[in-house]
Amino acid sequence: MLYDTKYAQNQYETTLSESRRGIALTEQELNQNLDLSRKLTGRKELYRNLLKEAKEHQKQIVAFDDLTGILADEVSVPVYFPKVDRSNLPASRYGKLYRISKPVVGVFGTSSRQGKFTLQLILRRSLLRKGYRIGQIGTEPSALLFGMDDVYPMGYNCSVYLRGLEAVQYLNSRMNALCEKDVDLILTGSQSGTVPYDVGNLVQYPCMQYDFLMGTLPDAVILCINGYDEPEYVGRTIRFLESAVECRVIAAVLYPLDFRDESRGIHSGRAVIPGEKEKALKERMREQFGIPLYLLGKEDEMEELTGQIIQYFEE
Repeated sequence: MLYDTKYAQNQYETTLSESRRGIALTEQELNQNLDLSRKLTGRKELYRNLLKEAKEHQKQIVAFDDLTGILADEVSVPVYFPKVDRSNLPASRYGKLYRISKPVVGVFGTSSRQGKFTLQLILRRSLLRKGYRIGQIGTEPSALLFGMDDVYPMGYNCSVYLRGLEAVQYLNSRMNALCEKDVDLILTGSQSGTVPYDVGNLVQYPCMQYDFLMGTLPDAVILCINGYDEPEYVGRTIRFLESAVECRVIAAVLYPLDFRDESRGIHSGRAVIPGEKEKALKERMREQFGIPLYLLGKEDEMEELTGQIIQYFEE
């Protein structure tokens, strides 16, 4: 398996996202992690050497990055990497789309690095243990390694080359394929945030997340949030989701780590959210938005969330 540079880039994106907290950063601070990412992603020779070593030792490779250009001289190497482009589009049907016949649960969020993929794995395991047949589209490049049916790698170092209506058409066809498998429930999960926190930089525009929402059309949404998210932003995200498609945000899931000092953001490090803050956030979600808030990874609460999903579709 080839290690990609996701975490170097994630650190850069997290630093850049400090703008949403009103923290002034110098240009040098903003570009420090990007420089590291560029150095790593420029090592094509390293990739080629790894491919040659794999070939010599008769090893198969699963890569998270698009290796199309690198494989030019190593076509005989058994390697897989996720990639979605126009060659994957179904035949033109004059704009017609399939009607999704199975219930769909979507995991969306207010930012990156909230444990959305972890939550999808937890829900998958819990529902499978209860005997439900699950169809699943994952947006991390590792999705197939966890037993999911489809991968739509739209996260960091994205290898999805479809946008807008083409993306919707492709996702609709994959959702229909899951319906034809006669699953009981379809699980999907987006990347990063859902609505722009600020419109001053293109990095804040979640266009691919909108494509994903339109292509998967969830009936129920689980919203992942941070302890430092402003209530207005959470509310705007909920309103957007419920107005963009015919769905309901039925619950929220809290990422268990928070900044040690909110005024300093990532520079203060992270710590487990104190119990009193967790309690206050749960009360606020109930009072302001009428939905329960669960703590990610807390076993009894994850089971309760699974039960809520089942009950929602049984009503």
